[in-house]
Amino acid sequence: AVSATSDPSGPWHKYRFNVDADAAFDFDIDSPNIAVDDQTVYLTADFFGPDKYLIYTVDKAPVLEGAANPTTNSLLLINEQSWGLAVSYDNPPAQYTIEAGLGFSETTVILRAITDPFGSLNIDEYVLTVPAYQFPEDPPSQGTTERPELFEARFWSCMYRNGYLWATHHVNSARVRQRWYQIAMNGWPAGGTPELVQWGEVDPGSPVRTFFGSIWADEQNNMSMTFARS
Repeated sequence: AVSATSDPSGPWHKYRFNVDADAAFDFDIDSPNIAVDDQTVYLTADFFGPDKYLIYTVDKAPVLEGAANPTTNSLLLINEQSWGLAVSYDNPPAQYTIEAGLGFSETTVILRAITDPFGSLNIDEYVLTVPAYQFPEDPPSQGTTERPELFEARFWSCMYRNGYLWATHHVNSARVRQRWYQIAMNGWPAGGTPELVQWGEVDPGSPVRTFFGSIWADEQNNMSMTFARS
């Protein structure tokens, strides 16, 4: 849905896309996501049987005007799920994504660059070494033995601005903590290769856990985060 004016209480242009055929007629959908750059709306979701990841692109300009049939494109990837989809605040060389390893202990994340969104939907891949992280613990909650499910170390919040990819996920099996990264993309895939600039973990000290975070940076590269804690 896109607001028709600058007033969010006014009319909206609303869209619904049938992706049954794109997802190989799999009716189980999970972890939907959205990102927007200067030209394209990116919609993604997980499907099952086997694991599948659908990338769906929508031409941005027509939907801003409420056009009935905007140009779309799609790509279905088998045995892939839950890439972090970066929201872009300026004009990136590609639509970036970031994926965490799902093993018990990992030392890399996978960066991907999506180009030609209304043509062949090209995807370049780069494996970036980061400090070791573990499959996250489900944190305890006060007054109950039940624990919230943290759904692995997957990325749900990331953004691109000023040439940097900012991303966050929860990690560590002994005491889960929210981790963040600042990654210089260096014009990749057309220019240089990505490199880790800095990283950290939100750690108020034991026994506090931090998890389910989101991240944002302003035009001066000041970063802020939100997160849950127990």
